Amino acid sequence: MAQIRSKPFGVTKEGANVTEYTLSNPGGLSVSVLDYGCVIKNIIVPAKNGPVDVVIGHDTMADYEADFLSPSSTCCGAFVGRYANRIENAEFSVGGATYKLEANNGPNHLHGGTKNFANRLWESRVETNRVVMSLLSEDGDQNYPGELNVEAVFDFDDEHEAVPVIPREAQAAAVKPGPISFDGTDTLVLPSDAQPKHFGLDRPDLRERKRKRIFIALCLSLIHI
Repeated sequence: MAQIRSKPFGVTKEGANVTEYTLSNPGGLSVSVLDYGCVIKNIIVPAKNGPVDVVIGHDTMADYEADFLSPSSTCCGAFVGRYANRIENAEFSVGGATYKLEANNGPNHLHGGTKNFANRLWESRVETNRVVMSLLSEDGDQNYPGELNVEAVFDFDDEHEAVPVIPREAQAAAVKPGPISFDGTDTLVLPSDAQPKHFGLDRPDLRERKRKRIFIALCLSLIHI
């Protein structure tokens, strides 16, 4: 059974309190997530020479804000939307209407604009052994049509005690047609002494499914529109 702890992580420039949630299990794996940007901050795995953090992240709230608000942002570990990647010439047409978006990457629109899902505070709650985060993007947000409700879930897979895997699963409900593309921007740095069992890759019955799911923890594994 996973354990979940929460603690204050910092305060945004606008004065909002940010919470860090840490999910851990008896097998020695722990994952820390923030309700700012739905960020995966740490993934700690057991290794031969001791626990190792395999996710690239920042140590302070100020560092995350500086990253996410910079023109060369890495969106380090965050949930990106409404549209991950680029929209050419910062416009799209749907239903006979053309929508002009912010051009924040040369002439193109990147990752949903400068006020995308990565630099917003998400609603968060704990449900038994999982953390649920939700965000409401209102009609006209960044000039996208229609209200969009997004929910992301972080939980352990308890099928293998030593290998709980954290997928970041998401559901989205839109009231108008329009482009939607989500992505997790986590970057892994795996230690040379990390064992396959730490990621569920030592069991044939779990190997293929867990390969897909741990790639995130790492990209969105499920989207419902």
